Amino acid sequence: MDAIEAGHPEGMVLPVAVLREQVTRIHQQRRDCQFDDVASALPGLTRNLQTTLAAGADHGELLDLAVYLHVHVTRLWLVHARAADHLIRRVVFLALRLAQERDEVSTLAVAGFSVADVLLAGGAFEPSRAKLGSLTLPPVTAETAGFVAVVTACHALAAVLDGRPGDAAAPMDAAAEIAGRFEVDSLASVPGPTGAGIDRFVFGSVDAGTAQMWLALEAKEPDRAVSIARNININPNRHPLPVARASYWLHYGRALAQLRDRRDDAVMALRTAEKIFPTMVLREPKVREVLADLLSRSRRDAVGRELRGMAYRAGLRV
Repeated sequence: MDAIEAGHPEGMVLPVAVLREQVTRIHQQRRDCQFDDVASALPGLTRNLQTTLAAGADHGELLDLAVYLHVHVTRLWLVHARAADHLIRRVVFLALRLAQERDEVSTLAVAGFSVADVLLAGGAFEPSRAKLGSLTLPPVTAETAGFVAVVTACHALAAVLDGRPGDAAAPMDAAAEIAGRFEVDSLASVPGPTGAGIDRFVFGSVDAGTAQMWLALEAKEPDRAVSIARNININPNRHPLPVARASYWLHYGRALAQLRDRRDDAVMALRTAEKIFPTMVLREPKVREVLADLLSRSRRDAVGRELRGMAYRAGLRV
């Protein structure tokens, strides 16, 4: 990021077709929870894309690719790595500047959403709400449903974090309805990458259920979160993306840990999430809190050994 902002990314000029293939591949690696592979490839790809962009050819398509990379890969990789907030903000504001240079509706919408999402996570509720409200959403089609549903669900999460829980139900219900109407069971039904990646957002019933679990946990209603998780229509095994399956089990485990006599189930749910995407689980502060609490009441049995192993890998004193 420093090299880019200083105007000397020091990468290679590559054909746009090569860069497009590399961006698509690294996006799939992130979705498949291949954390180390993304870490190895991302700096060089970022340098090469920015260097090629500065060379002047295929400018519009390269701007779209750069926004696609930073919104769908760089931002989320940094979030899972628990990177400093200021670095994540630098990435999304770079994406926004690139989108403004591109000046195309869908590219601006994708970059604007990433800014709103990061501001929301950082507690900047007023500018986040303003940015969310300013987004121009496309008509809901099979290609755009994931993006529209994600943005709509974000309105619900923003309402809760901003102390307006009564305003969360309507957008969450709307997001769940879109998810159900345009269910995605496999990546084969997701269109190939075009533009800045507005068609790369996946939001199905499992994603809606995970968001609803989060809302229930924020409302201190773990029993409702567990009930949502057990809904027959919310089967994580149906989701095409490992990262989404890991999120489901993470929230389910957090909810189970707050219910009496569900300690073993909570440990196994969190262990399932860890097997899918260990970095996301073990670096999540709320999971670490749950592990510390469960550890204080652990028994010397098989589940207790699983718990102590997770706690150790999370850096907790066992």
